[in-house]
Amino acid sequence: RPSNHPTMMTSTKPMAARRQAACVTRSRAATQQRRSTIVRRAQSGPGGGGMEDMKKAAEALKGLDLGNMGKLMENARKAQQQVQQEAMQVQAEMAVTEFEGFDEDETVRAVLTGDQRPTAVELTDAAMQKSPEELGKAITEAYQDAHTKSSVALKERMRELANKLGLPTPPM
Repeated sequence: RPSNHPTMMTSTKPMAARRQAACVTRSRAATQQRRSTIVRRAQSGPGGGGMEDMKKAAEALKGLDLGNMGKLMENARKAQQQVQQEAMQVQAEMAVTEFEGFDEDETVRAVLTGDQRPTAVELTDAAMQKSPEELGKAITEAYQDAHTKSSVALKERMRELANKLGLPTPPM
């Protein structure tokens, strides 16, 4: 068909762009309709008071003291800074704290820092007598034990921090 045929689309936009534009237009129309509905409901009110109810609400809002909003925001920023400083202090303490873990037979000792960095593994003579599979399992158990102790200590420190700052305490 020639491009000037009446049933042929002559738009220069690709089909996907036309669909997207149509969706945006429909979305805007739906949003405007919802706004109009909300305004009509507010004007009519549940008791039919309409504009009178809106005037009462506006008067009630005028009575609010919003002058302290700046202080509220300032206090929130200060509290956030304090939480960040305290959390960084906890992280620094945990980074230098070491946690020991042992296997079930206590033939392997693994050491992790509070930020989960391994620092040492010690094997007893009894551990050296184990098969490679048994030794691997013992080392894994020791690291898991150290990791668990480290995680519990971190959670406890965070609970203490939350209590100190008056925040809700995280679950254990």
